[in-house]
Amino acid sequence: MANEKVSNRNFIILLAFLVGIVGGLMASVLKRLTHFIAATIQDDIDWKVKYSVYLIFPLIGILLSVFLFGNF
Repeated sequence: MANEKVSNRNFIILLAFLVGIVGGLMASVLKRLTHFIAATIQDDIDWKVKYSVYLIFPLIGILLSVFLFGNF
């Protein structure tokens, strides 16, 4: 019983299930983080700083994308 192997088909199904669960959890975390950042920017920051943050955040995202995925 201990030497039984999982077939390739069952292994793929198990991996697909795990990837789906982890992907769903990460999507939920990303959504909550995005809403938290948006609420913080809209409520707790002075209007002069708010507009500069609205400019800086997209630039940070673009630069991160270029550096992380520029080789692909």
